[in-house]
Amino acid sequence: MNHTEPVEVLERISAADIVITNKVAIRSATLDACRNLKLIVVAATGTDNVDVQYARDSGVAVENAPDYGSVSVAEYVIAMLFALRRQIIEYSTASRDGRWSGSKRFCWMGPEIRDVSGSRFGIVGRGRIGDAVASMARGIGMDVVFAQTQGSFCRNYEVPLDELLAASDAISLHLPLTEETHHLIGARALGLMKPDAVLINTGRGALVDGATLVTSLRGRRIGGAALDVLDIEPPSP
Repeated sequence: MNHTEPVEVLERISAADIVITNKVAIRSATLDACRNLKLIVVAATGTDNVDVQYARDSGVAVENAPDYGSVSVAEYVIAMLFALRRQIIEYSTASRDGRWSGSKRFCWMGPEIRDVSGSRFGIVGRGRIGDAVASMARGIGMDVVFAQTQGSFCRNYEVPLDELLAASDAISLHLPLTEETHHLIGARALGLMKPDAVLINTGRGALVDGATLVTSLRGRRIGGAALDVLDIEPPSP
C-alpha cells in the first residue's frame, strides 16, 4: 500500500473537485488551499481524519461509507470475545511452552474458562457495526443490551451506560471519536465493570484511556481486553 506523505497531499488535491481518501488526513489548512473542492468521500466508516465541521462550514460536503467493514468488524469482535472468555490464547500458549506437558494431571488447569452463550453482551454504539455484532451475538445465545445514547427514552434493549457497564460480562465499543466520547472508558467506567468482564474496542483508540486500562488489567480489576485500535497509532516500539 502506498503511503502519501503530508507534503504530498496538497500537491495531489489542490485542483480537485472531489477527493476520495481512507486514512490520509485532510485538515483546515489543506482545505483552505483547495479552492475547487466540493466533496470529500472517506472510504471508511469513521471520518476523524477530516476536519468535518470546518469542511462543511467552507461549503465542502463530507460523506463516508457507513456499511464499510460491518460484517468483517463484527466477526472480529466475536472472535475476540471467544478468545477472551474461553482463554484461547492463554491455553494455546500453555500447550506450546511446556506448562501442559509438565502438568501432574491429564489436563492443565489455568485461568477460568467462561461460557459465551447465556452471558450478557453490552454494546456501546448502535450503528451498522453495533447492530451486526448484536445479530451475531444473539445467534450464539447471548443476552444483548445497548447503551442508551440520547435523551431519556430508551429504545428496545437499551439501558443507561452505567447500568450496562455494571451488568455486562463483555462490552464492545462502536462509537465515533468526538469530544464527548474521548476517553469514555476511563477510571470511573472501568471501576463499574465486573471483575471478570472483558472489554473489546474496535472503534477508535481514544475511546479508552489506555494508561488507566493497563492499570486495571495489571491489577486484575477486569477480566481482559482486546484492542484493534490504540490511543496513539502506530504504537511506540
